[in-house]
Amino acid sequence: MKVARLIFPLALALSAGTALVWSVDSIAASTPGAQERAPPYAPASAPQSEGEAAWLGAVGVVEPAGEITAIGAHRAGVVAAVAVAEGDFVERGQLLFELDARAADALVEQRSAALAAARALSDEVAARAGPLGALVAAAGAEVDAARAQLELVGSDGSAAPAGARWLAARAAVDEAEAGLRAARVERELLFVRAPFDGVVLAVDVRAGEYATTAERATPLVEMGRRELYVRAEFAEEDAPRFQPDAPAYASLRGAAGSRIGLRYVRTVPSFAPKRTLGGGAAERVDTRVLEVIYALPDGASGAAPGRRVDAFVADRSVDPR
Repeated sequence: MKVARLIFPLALALSAGTALVWSVDSIAASTPGAQERAPPYAPASAPQSEGEAAWLGAVGVVEPAGEITAIGAHRAGVVAAVAVAEGDFVERGQLLFELDARAADALVEQRSAALAAARALSDEVAARAGPLGALVAAAGAEVDAARAQLELVGSDGSAAPAGARWLAARAAVDEAEAGLRAARVERELLFVRAPFDGVVLAVDVRAGEYATTAERATPLVEMGRRELYVRAEFAEEDAPRFQPDAPAYASLRGAAGSRIGLRYVRTVPSFAPKRTLGGGAAERVDTRVLEVIYALPDGASGAAPGRRVDAFVADRSVDPR
C-alpha cells in the first residue's frame, strides 16, 4: 500500500512535467520567426551599394515585336497539308498550310474552258464583221466611241447589227476572263501563307482536320517576328518615378545573375490590370500597372517568347549620394 501511495504522486508529477514541456515547445513554435519559412517571391533586387543608383523593379515577359499573331484560314475546309513546324523561320508569302483544293481546281478548269469558248466566238464574229469588226477591235477600251462610228457607218441598218454582235462577243470574253480571275483568287485563298518574315511559334492544325474561319481558343498557327521585346509591368505607385531614357536591364528567371541591356521602345499610354504575376503568396493582383516595352538585343541568350524576366530601370529621382 505504501508503495502504491508513492507511485501515484510520482506519476502525477511526471505527467505535469511532460505537459509543461509540451506547452513551452508549442509557444516557441508559434512565435513569429521561430519557424523557417520560404519568403514569398519578389523580383530580384538590384544590388545597391553606397554611391550606386536606385532601381525600379518590374515583372515582365518576353514577346515578339508586334506581339504574337494568330494566323487563321480565309476559307473553311479540310486541311490537305501542313508545311511548317514550331520554330521554323519563314519569309513573307511562304506556305504555312493548305486546304483541299480539288473543287477549286475543277472550277478554274471550267472557267478556263468558258473563256476559250468565248474567245473563239469573238474571233468568229470579228471575221464575219469584216472591216467593221476591225474598226471595233482597234477601238479597244473606247467602246462607246467605236459604237458611235459603227452607227454612222451602218446608217442603212446593215452594218450596225454586225458591230453589235462583235461587241456582245467581246463582252462575253471580258465576263469569262473576270470569272477565271475570281476562280483563281478563290483557289489561292485555300493556301495560307506567312503575312511577314518571322518565326512559327505554335502549330495546332494537322492534315485531315477540318479548319474553320471561326475564332478558336487556340489559333491554327501562331507567328511572331524575330526581334524580341520585353513587356515590363511597373506598379502604378512607381509610375511617377519612371523615366523612359533611364538605363534599364533584365534578368531571366532562373538566371538572376545575368544582366541583359534593354532599349526603350514605347510606353503604353493607359494603365492596365496586372497580367504578369511574380508568384509570391503576398503578391497583390488587384492593382494596375504601367506597361513599358523594351527591345532585347539580337541573339540574347535564353530569351524566348513567353519567358518571364525581372526588369529594372534606374530611378533618377533618388540621389545615389
